[in-house]
Amino acid sequence: MMRRLGARVAQRICSSRPAQSRYAILAERWPDTPSLARGFFATPDWMGCGLLTSSAALRFQPCRALALTVERTDKGGLSYVQARLALDGTDTATLKRKLLFCPDEERIQLVLDAVQAQLGLSDAELKKVVLRLPSIIGFSFEGNIKPTLDAVQAQLGLSESELKKVVLRLPAIMGYSFEGNIKPTLDALQAQLGLSESELKKVVLRHPSIMNCSVENTLIPNLAFWRTCFGDELTEAEVAAKVMGPNGPRQLAQSHGRLQSRAALFDARGIARQLLWGKAQLTDTKLDAWVARQAERG
Repeated sequence: MMRRLGARVAQRICSSRPAQSRYAILAERWPDTPSLARGFFATPDWMGCGLLTSSAALRFQPCRALALTVERTDKGGLSYVQARLALDGTDTATLKRKLLFCPDEERIQLVLDAVQAQLGLSDAELKKVVLRLPSIIGFSFEGNIKPTLDAVQAQLGLSESELKKVVLRLPAIMGYSFEGNIKPTLDALQAQLGLSESELKKVVLRHPSIMNCSVENTLIPNLAFWRTCFGDELTEAEVAAKVMGPNGPRQLAQSHGRLQSRAALFDARGIARQLLWGKAQLTDTKLDAWVARQAERG
């Protein structure tokens, strides 16, 4: 009964609330009900609720909002994961900190065996994937993971080894909705830059996390920012070429708010905004040091 209730409540709340607020709302109503978490996984369209498909939800740490911990779900499942992946104390703490729900051993074994076979992962690679995306142990392989991986592979024309490379660099892709998240981003990227199929593939292989970009909040605003920065210096084709360069996708995928704040810093110091290109990987401390060196040079 509670599983069905949890599923219905999750669907109703998910249809009307922003991603990050859903956990808090549910936690407030049922703070001591681990079965509610199972409701999310019991409903066939839980992916459509956006609980694990939006970039905001994926970045959010649900355990900080919900009092549903691994300690209060299936301890046998947790023990199986520890033994299967040879987790040490630090690894286990990381897993427990990020997990909202731990299913039973049988379910975990099914999904881990399927993911490892589909991608040809070594035990070490499987461990890396699970530690970066602990919630994968609660996913349905046939219902969620495989359809997404198959769709990404078909859309980009990826080989088996290329798909594996993408997943190892962005395990969270297995929790995305292809139609709801990935495809709109790829389509917008291709249309905005006039990329061919092979060029789009090249961009994704260089920086898979670009598939995690919000079209409205990141991709389009960042493209507009860089076009303004380069002005008449570069043609549209040349801007596209920069994006496809070795460090290009990362410049496009960074937070637009972060990009704007850094642009304001450059403006205040009289540094041309074009020089921001290639700095996305720098921490704020390293960027401040770079700005200081520029000031010393006059």
